[in-house]
This record gives sequence, structure tokens and C-alpha cells, in this order.
Amino acid sequence: MRLVVEAVDKEKESVTRGVSEMGLNRERVDVIFSRIQEVDELAIQTSEASMQQTKHMNESTGMLGEVVDTVNDTLQSVDSTLVMMGKQRAQIGNLHRISRNLGRSSVELAAAIEQVGVARTLDGSGIDAAGIQRWLQAAIEGHGLDELDEQQHERRLNALYKERKDIEAIWSNRTDGSFIYSLPEAGLLNAKGRDWWKRASGGQSYRSEIYISAITKRPCLTISLPIRTASGMIVGVIGADLTIS
Repeated sequence: MRLVVEAVDKEKESVTRGVSEMGLNRERVDVIFSRIQEVDELAIQTSEASMQQTKHMNESTGMLGEVVDTVNDTLQSVDSTLVMMGKQRAQIGNLHRISRNLGRSSVELAAAIEQVGVARTLDGSGIDAAGIQRWLQAAIEGHGLDELDEQQHERRLNALYKERKDIEAIWSNRTDGSFIYSLPEAGLLNAKGRDWWKRASGGQSYRSEIYISAITKRPCLTISLPIRTASGMIVGVIGADLTIS
């Protein structure tokens, strides 16, 4: 009986320890469950943060695209500004050249006035103006001057300038009055206000009265003709000053 009682007591102790350990295990399980809930909440927060980050990234990408477009527009504006600045420099150079020519002309004006009487004594009756016009017309035909290429005009007008000793100046213009090429260099930027340009651009041949040349200070006259395409369309003007012996 004593042994049985001792065995029962030991069993009671074992059960008590088991209950105690079960309690500890339950506490551990509760802790683990609590940690799992915390991890789950953190995972949800991480997912939300990831979605927000994706949204911000999309917004940032859109903003970056706008920045790139703005930079491209700025670069194009800079390129346009550089082109305009180049044109302005060219115009300033032309203005300086005209200023120099005006200064030179003012000095030469007195000498030109002295020879006005000489010009008045010449009536031009011995000048074959029609022949000169025919020569100039034949000289420009078949040389592609209607294409208004500056290099082509330079080559052809230089050749014509050397061909006749009485030519003191020769030039060509576009339909807006600007010069394609001039030899010597023209003393004005645009010829729209000149009678020889108005008449020739209107489709007529032009011959001026005899006057004193600002270049040679000798009597001369101006001849101008329209430049036409093969279909007859006027695309420019060609003119020349001829010294009168």
C-alpha cells in the first residue's frame, strides 16, 4: 500500500509538472501568435508603402518626362536663338559696310557734282542700249541662274564682269529685293526701292538715264532684266552698270 501511495504521489507530481509545462507552452504559443499578428501587420504596412512608392515612382516618371520635354524645347529655343544671332551678326556686318560706303560716298560727292555737267552733255544717242540688253539676256540664258543658287550666280556674274570692259558693276536680286550676288559688293541691303528693280521684277527691261557713277565718278547707265524660269515665271532680277566713254 505504501508503494502504491508513493507511486500515486509521484504520478501526481508528474501531472502537476505536465500541467505547468502546458501552461508555459500556452504562453509561448500566445507569444508566437502575437508575433505572427505583428508580422502580418508589418507585411500589410509594407504592401501599402510599396503601393505608395509605386504611385510616387509613376508620378516621378511623368514629371521626369515633362522635364525632358522642357529641356528639348529649351534646346530648340537655344538653337533658334543661335541662328537668329548669326543672322543679326551678318546684318550688323552689312550695316557697318553700308556705313563705310556712305562715309566714302559723302567724301566723293563733291567730285561727282563737278562732273554733272559732263553727264548733261551726253544724250545717249550713240549708245546701243538694245544691243546691251540682248547681250545681257543671252548671257544669263542656259546657265541655271533661275535656280537662284548663290555660287552659280557668283561664277556666272564674275565671268560676265570680265567679258566686257565697260561693265563697272553687275548684280542679281531675288523677288524680295535682297541681293543674291553683287560685284563690287552692293552698297545697300535691299533694292526694292530702286526703279531698275521695280521695272525688271515687273517683267520689263530697264535702261536708266545717263548719270555719274558713284564707283568710277564717270558717266554711266544702268540696265536691268527679269530672270525667268523656262515656264516664264519671274524669279529674280539681273542688272549691270555700264561706263559711258
